[in-house]
Amino acid sequence: MAYPTMTLKEFNEYMQEGHYQYSLFIILQLDEAMEYLKKAQQADADMKKFWYHGRT
Repeated sequence: MAYPTMTLKEFNEYMQEGHYQYSLFIILQLDEAMEYLKKAQQADADMKKFWYHGRT
C-alpha cells in the first residue's frame, strides 16, 4: 500500500494556507486507525493461540 508523501516544507506551506484543521482531523483519524489496527492484530494473535494451543 502506497501512502502519499510530502516534504516538511510542503506540509508547512499547506498548513499556513489554512488547511490545518483538516490536516489535524486526518492525523487524528490515522491515529485512531492505528490504535484499532493494533487491537485487531492483538485479538487475532490471541485467537490463534487459543485455537492452536487449545486443541493439542
